[in-house]
Amino acid sequence: MKKIILIIALALFSYNANAQFSLGAGLGLPTGDAESISSLSISVNANYMFESESDFKIGVSVAYLSYLGKTIDLAGLGEVKIDNVSWLPLAAVLSYNLSDKFSIGSDIGYGVGLSPDGIAGGFYLKPTLGYSLGEKTSLNLNYTTLSNDGSFSNIGLGIALQL
Repeated sequence: MKKIILIIALALFSYNANAQFSLGAGLGLPTGDAESISSLSISVNANYMFESESDFKIGVSVAYLSYLGKTIDLAGLGEVKIDNVSWLPLAAVLSYNLSDKFSIGSDIGYGVGLSPDGIAGGFYLKPTLGYSLGEKTSLNLNYTTLSNDGSFSNIGLGIALQL
């Protein structure tokens, strides 16, 4: 099932030759429920934004999001190593250019649970504030959350390169 979803997402990326394809990566500081079991989140993503004559753009995104597990000291019982927790978020993307340099937007979708085995998927939301460093490179500040039984969230900083 996961492979089918990935194939569909990649097919959507190749639909329009006039669109903008970008690759990005980011680091985040876990907040909320995730803060107790993780000290860092990492992500990589691919976005496909359809061309538009206005300042609004829509597109699709596929990402890999992982919260790196930390070692917790249980008083008197020793240390416990928490496993990494990972998802494959599939999302619709909406972006608005505030100016030539700044944009705001959000990814909204579903995160397919990857690891550890049996982890549930959940609602995925990633509001973003972007700053253009040049024609092909941008920085973004984001808040990412994935909700299933609890909430895994982080405040992150990322970089994206348009291809």
